[in-house]
Amino acid sequence: MMSLGLIADAVLKGTALLLVVFALAYVLKRAPAATRHLAWAVGLAGVLALPFLSNTMPWRLSVLPAAAAPVASVTAIDLAVVSDDPLLPALDQTRPIASPVASRAAVSRPDASAQASPVELERGLSWPSAATLIALLPTLWLIGVAVLLLRLVIGVAAIQVIARRAESSRDPAWLDALARAKTELGVDRPVRLVVSDSAAMPFTAGVVRHVIVLPESSNEWDAERRHAVLLHELAHIRRRDVLAHVVAQVACATYWFHPLVWMAARRLRAECERACDDLVLGTGTRASDYAEHLLSIVRSAARRWTPAVALPMARRSEFEGRLLAILESTGRPRAVTRAASATIVAMVTVTVIPLAALAPGAANHATVFAQTALYASPPAPVGSADANADEASALRVPSIDSVASRQGVAQGPAEIRTAASDEGVAIVLDPTSPARPRFQTPASPVAALVATLRDPDADVRKAAARSLATYQDTTALRALARALGEDPDPTVRRTAAWALGEMENPLAIPALSQALSSDDDPAVRAMAASALGEIEDAAAVGALGDAVANDTEPAVRKAAIEALGEIEDPRAIEPLRPALSDSSAEIRAEAIRALGEIEDARAIDMLAPVLQSDPDPRIRQLAAWALGEIEDSRAVEPLTAALSDSDRDVRIRVVRALAEIEDTRAVQPLLAVLSDQDAEIRKYAAYALGEIEDARAVESLANVLRNDADADVRAVAASALGEIEDRRAAPALAAALSDASVEVRRRAAYAFSDLDELNHAPAELVRALQDSDAQVRLRVLRALAEIEDPATVSAIQPMLRDEMTEIRRAAIRALGEIHDPASYEVLVAALQDEDPEVRRLAARALGRRN
Repeated sequence: MMSLGLIADAVLKGTALLLVVFALAYVLKRAPAATRHLAWAVGLAGVLALPFLSNTMPWRLSVLPAAAAPVASVTAIDLAVVSDDPLLPALDQTRPIASPVASRAAVSRPDASAQASPVELERGLSWPSAATLIALLPTLWLIGVAVLLLRLVIGVAAIQVIARRAESSRDPAWLDALARAKTELGVDRPVRLVVSDSAAMPFTAGVVRHVIVLPESSNEWDAERRHAVLLHELAHIRRRDVLAHVVAQVACATYWFHPLVWMAARRLRAECERACDDLVLGTGTRASDYAEHLLSIVRSAARRWTPAVALPMARRSEFEGRLLAILESTGRPRAVTRAASATIVAMVTVTVIPLAALAPGAANHATVFAQTALYASPPAPVGSADANADEASALRVPSIDSVASRQGVAQGPAEIRTAASDEGVAIVLDPTSPARPRFQTPASPVAALVATLRDPDADVRKAAARSLATYQDTTALRALARALGEDPDPTVRRTAAWALGEMENPLAIPALSQALSSDDDPAVRAMAASALGEIEDAAAVGALGDAVANDTEPAVRKAAIEALGEIEDPRAIEPLRPALSDSSAEIRAEAIRALGEIEDARAIDMLAPVLQSDPDPRIRQLAAWALGEIEDSRAVEPLTAALSDSDRDVRIRVVRALAEIEDTRAVQPLLAVLSDQDAEIRKYAAYALGEIEDARAVESLANVLRNDADADVRAVAASALGEIEDRRAAPALAAALSDASVEVRRRAAYAFSDLDELNHAPAELVRALQDSDAQVRLRVLRALAEIEDPATVSAIQPMLRDEMTEIRRAAIRALGEIHDPASYEVLVAALQDEDPEVRRLAARALGRRN
């Protein structure tokens, strides 16, 4: 078992290394996210390596002070450090010492007339000794490590179960998108793509065997979203992010009690996602579209557990800053350079090696002996004439002067100061002589940090408040609430508000609400509003609504509106109404976003006038978006009226909102938009008609597919016809199989798979088996499998000799679906194919036929 000394050594050195990495990350704040990610990854790896290197270094630097000797067991009690924090209740100096159960009991000073006997004191203070508790610390550390490592093992097992049970995606659209994304990012490693009902959102897993797991809802995504998701997940694979993530998780398990390690792992994860976003945007993906895809995925994803070793595409807690970084991106590739990589690795190495070599210097034997004597000497006789001896014997510890005299330390009176806290009774012996040490046993981290909130230095108080945010502890929460209300420094109050938000505990709502309404610093009020949003409890709606209506600072109103959007409670709709007419466009925009997040139909009457008359086209765009998010048919009328908006981007957003609502009343207005001069608007109109799935659109969409000059518009029209599933679209789709655009041919072939009651395959579809594009051939085979026309067997048979294995496999599957003697004979012959996968599929197909 690792000793307490080795644990303390690793913690001290790891803390020093992490402080260097935090400083390095700050210096690199304007560098690419990939550069900062590398710094965090190397730093956490160094923290893991330090204990090993410290025990294997061939040389030592004797700089650190020697550790004190182990404290011996106290005969009756062990006394914990306490704070003299004036915020804590004062001790009643007139009451006798009580049981340790009464943690706020006072220690009384005995007098000659009434002294407690040693037996009574022993009975009243019978708790485990400090030495016993200290001896248990390595065991507690091992328990924590085991629990968190078990969490990682469970995560690995969960990934294996998901990958084994999930169905590999055989959708040509997904396979095509995967191949395209791999080409764009230069990923040549095998990647398995699966769809699982256990996934709330896309995630990547696997250090050696890579797998991308998609949620079931991914089947409904359009081509743009599929492409964006695959680019992001493949970026993780290209950068080997899963390995760095696992290293960070192991570091957190090893140093589970260390808040800096958890903070570093969190920053590593955040920079990892931003670095992948940079890679995606570097391929030419438009930042606004990519941000919208991410936002939609995060919003629609259920709050479901994701295995610890996996990298989910987005986390709600980290999303705001990431979204801003995406929207502010220039779109240029921002990869870490070799020179930067070498510099970062060198800097961390230069820090790790000397730290590992540090060792204790010569011990101060007098101090060690004094500490040991203080705790281990037998109690002085009760009733000693010496005042210090009287005090010490009553407390069942020897006099500090008696200890000092044995070591030749100048004697003098000692002040015995007592206080109480949530951690229990504590005593500190402070000799008046500066030559004497102060003796105390360690306090809990929470108690120490709470005491530090009274430090005279504001920066120290801020650091304590940030650290308390990592403890889900009511003592820490009360202390932070007190600092929020009483600290004279606004930066400390702002940090306390942030920390309360990080705790996400509804008990903090009253303190934050009070700060929001009465603090004289706008930055503190804004942070209090943001913290209430982090807690996401409806009890904060009233205070936030008051801030929206009454606060004079735009930044505070904006933060309060954002928080109301985070809480997503319908009761916030009315408080948001005044913000829609605010003179600040930014405030109006934030209010519209919040209403879109709340998704309540009562907001339609508020948003419709904004869509109609707001002078800022960006605000009108957001209003259209919010109406689409609400997805209520009552929004169709104001949206269709806005199809004539003078701003192109507003009209595009209106069309997309109608696609979200999917109401048939929008069909006729959208059919008119199909003739718009702007190709982008025509494309989204075709998409919306496909989402509504109304047969009245078939003829117009078929006309677009035949005649539109823009290939992207024709491609979307083909997909829309497939979504409507009306066989009257077959002639137009068949003609599109000879389109000059390969994307149009692919989508037309895919659409044939969805047409209802199509019993005979058009000749154009059969001829498309000879298309030069492999994806077209794959999709044609899938369509022929759905149509099940025996007349196509002779055309499918030659595909068993296609140069691409995937084509041969698709041909086998199609033949297996066609129940005809001719297809039976072809399948029997395929049992002799040189490809074992083809033979396996043929055998399975024959088994199903039987």
